[in-house]
Amino acid sequence: MGGPWGDNPTIVSPLADLIAQINNSGGNGSIPACNTANAPAGLTYTQSGNVVNVTTNGQCIPIPDSNSFCQTPQQTAASGISMLTSTNVTSSAINGITISIPGIPNPFESFASSFASGKHCTVNAPAEATNLIINSDTCFDITNSFGSLPTGIPGVTITPPVTLALKDTVTSQTVADCFATDAESIFDAFTNEFWIKQDGSFVKIN
Repeated sequence: MGGPWGDNPTIVSPLADLIAQINNSGGNGSIPACNTANAPAGLTYTQSGNVVNVTTNGQCIPIPDSNSFCQTPQQTAASGISMLTSTNVTSSAINGITISIPGIPNPFESFASSFASGKHCTVNAPAEATNLIINSDTCFDITNSFGSLPTGIPGVTITPPVTLALKDTVTSQTVADCFATDAESIFDAFTNEFWIKQDGSFVKIN
């Protein structure tokens, strides 16, 4: 750089690295801890240290196929790190459907709980994902998820669009062996192998 840094020029950082840092600073671009390439449009990501914030900025977007908003980046080498993630739902609300029948719970609330809950374990997780905290404040339009919504049912009022508003926090912890945890699914970020738990045992899918 010359001047007070000496007479020999020094490359502080390649231009590509600087551009990557700008792209990773927030918005819809990828961030260090998550592969957001396949994230649905309308989700905004920011990262500060080990905390990732995901939001739809008060808008309701079409519901994605998966509730994993922080996809583990593909690893080029086995890291040896196994990481268990758990979701804690702080609030969930279904809007657009009201059930006023005494003693009958809203069956759509279970949809919200099942979408947001669950434990997942990653084999060969990247070091950047260690102790990661993911806070989500999102809203999804789930009208089409139920097909043709029934009308004229006593005690049930439907006012489309039907939306699901969720606030949750996903925390992670390193574990010795993913297969010895209570995870519902396991993914190897190096080999791309995937397992799901069926009848108490992990079954390999691919």
